[in-house]
Amino acid sequence: MLLRLAGGMIYAVNTNFTHAFVFFDIVVIRVVVAFRFHAF
Repeated sequence: MLLRLAGGMIYAVNTNFTHAFVFFDIVVIRVVVAFRFHAF
């Protein structure tokens, strides 16, 4: 799954760097928030 996601991100960066970066940022923020809610 991680490898598939990495491949998708590379493809997204090649097609539209800005969109891929924003999408990646949103995913990271969601993961961090989710971990914080689970931790506390």
